[in-house]
Amino acid sequence: MSWNNRVVWSEGMFIGTQHFQQHDRYLENLIDARSRPLSAGAWGFSELLIDQGLLAQGKLAIVSARGLLPDGTPFNIPQDDLAPSPLNIDDNLRDGLVYLALPLKRAGARDTVDEGEA
Repeated sequence: MSWNNRVVWSEGMFIGTQHFQQHDRYLENLIDARSRPLSAGAWGFSELLIDQGLLAQGKLAIVSARGLLPDGTPFNIPQDDLAPSPLNIDDNLRDGLVYLALPLKRAGARDTVDEGEA
């Protein structure tokens, strides 16, 4: 069975959480496969608010941010996602780039954490 295969439901089958997780993966993959060709290059921030007080202290911290990552993953900080830890910026840094990123999804690997684990 592939990581993104459809669940084959049948009457009387024992249903566990893994069935719903598999169904979600299938739907996410289907939506991605159908929408990716339509939105190539349509990613980035639709909203970004940086903590100006921390920036004056040499730290980059996101107060709020919303948008799409290049793979189509949506983010909405802090409403739906945790903000990354503030980033210390070297006093000598000029014209540097900072990336907002997630680890790649891997078959069999957890992609969530329970409250209190983060």
